[in-house]
Amino acid sequence: MNNLMRKKNYIGTKRGFTLIEIMVSVIFVVIIIGATTYAWYASNRSFKSTEAISTAYGQARSLETMLQNAASTTRSLKFTQNPITEEKYSHFYFDDSGENRVYIVKFYGNTSVETPVRMDLDAIDQVTITIVNKGRRCLLKYKIESTDEKDHYSIDGGIILNNIDQAIFEDDNPEITDLPPVLNFLAPDQ
Repeated sequence: MNNLMRKKNYIGTKRGFTLIEIMVSVIFVVIIIGATTYAWYASNRSFKSTEAISTAYGQARSLETMLQNAASTTRSLKFTQNPITEEKYSHFYFDDSGENRVYIVKFYGNTSVETPVRMDLDAIDQVTITIVNKGRRCLLKYKIESTDEKDHYSIDGGIILNNIDQAIFEDDNPEITDLPPVLNFLAPDQ
């Protein structure tokens, strides 16, 4: 009987949660869900911002690499108003004909390549190229720029044109005062 009385007293003293305890629990759950949602939102916003920057840098680095490859091996560098099509020239130029301004690169690795690699670089805003006489050789200096809503990015560099001296450059580009918009590199032999 004593055992039965103890069970009855135990059952009778068992209580539920009070309204205050439930409200505190709900507040903690809301705070945890709010913090998690904010962290997700902030990381998503950061990812989108970083993705745009990464795209701009990636395109600028790709352009720089192709520019360096073409410039270091070419025997002929010509600046023209339109791409040269009669021989295998790699072309670097802006195309303003569509909705957005796109920097187009058509790149032949060498003369055995039948179809050039084409890249449309939409994150590039400006490419500035100058040719500097360095005595026996020319230096092709470049600046690749990209801008987004928050910042401005640029890559500067220079390439010694191993196979082109000032006389060859002047023969290929007579009477140039301002460099025309299309940069043409003759593809090297195999």
